[in-house]
Amino acid sequence: MVEIARGINGNAKLIILDEPTSSLSQAENEKLFAIIRKLKAKGISFFFISHRLEEILEISDRVIVLKDGKKVAELDAKSTNPDEIIKNMVGRNYDDYYNRQRTFEGEEILRLEHITSEPVTQGSAYTPTDISFSLHEGEVLGIAGLVGAGRTELIRTIFGDMKKLEGSIFIHGKEAVIHDSADALKLGMAWVTEDRKTQGVILRDTISMNMSLVVLRSLAKSFLIDDRKVRNLAQEYIEMLHIKTTGPDQRVMNLSGGNQQKVVLGKWLAAKPRILVLDEPTRGIDVGAKAEIYKLINQLTAEGIAVLMISSELPEVMGMSDRILVMYEGRITGELTREEYTEELVMQYATGRSDQA
Repeated sequence: MVEIARGINGNAKLIILDEPTSSLSQAENEKLFAIIRKLKAKGISFFFISHRLEEILEISDRVIVLKDGKKVAELDAKSTNPDEIIKNMVGRNYDDYYNRQRTFEGEEILRLEHITSEPVTQGSAYTPTDISFSLHEGEVLGIAGLVGAGRTELIRTIFGDMKKLEGSIFIHGKEAVIHDSADALKLGMAWVTEDRKTQGVILRDTISMNMSLVVLRSLAKSFLIDDRKVRNLAQEYIEMLHIKTTGPDQRVMNLSGGNQQKVVLGKWLAAKPRILVLDEPTRGIDVGAKAEIYKLINQLTAEGIAVLMISSELPEVMGMSDRILVMYEGRITGELTREEYTEELVMQYATGRSDQA
């Protein structure tokens, strides 16, 4: 809002908004859109850049679709739809976008019983309270909820980043003691955090070094890092994840957002986890990169890896999850199977109106 005010104060006739809603709540989005409409009525024009197709269609008059740096379509926002936009970007229909098919249903791998965290001291998020659920091999368990509902704080508690005041965590049926992420890693867990630029990668370092961070000890020989092994590891995951790069020595800061996210995924996959936690795995990346990450998730679960996925995008969490847990003010208010959930039902639980569900 301050940045927009700065532009107006400078008598701007054109304002470019690059992913302005990536970290906003629904209420904040609505305020932003109201301001945009008010300024449009005064003759101010906008470029609105976003990966959220529903928002583009809501606020735009025309839609320009880019693919690989080239303009591939120009559409009327009132007459187009997400399916047409996605088809122009990735060559497939909206119904085939997620293509979630559960091919593996294994044993319980993770169970939480009555977990309550220490009070949240920073930010406005709620404290996870009395959380219980289970996760099975080959399953994608989605966690939905509004910003501040306590979803990320729950993951921080599982990984020992926040203190657990009550409850127990079980891995393969055995109670686990997790003081920090190193303990979680030893138990076969990996956590792709929501903010890749400050928590996921070292932007100024190379792809090779970032890919090796979690498994660096295994790449050392006589206390020295084996550069050949580091480069071979990076090349393996560059090819596996289809990372568009000039090579393992390229700095991560020079990659696109989608390719940066693939580096984060590769870094953790190198540790061969059995439980993969994805916190906003496709935030700020283009539709094509999203499709590739969804395909990767399906491949991982087919191999028996369990995925716990937090997403603020309802179509994503519904399209990719086998079950959905919905959080509201730090508590789980609903657990829905793929056959049960609808967008309306998820939102009812997410806003504390479960009595209407």
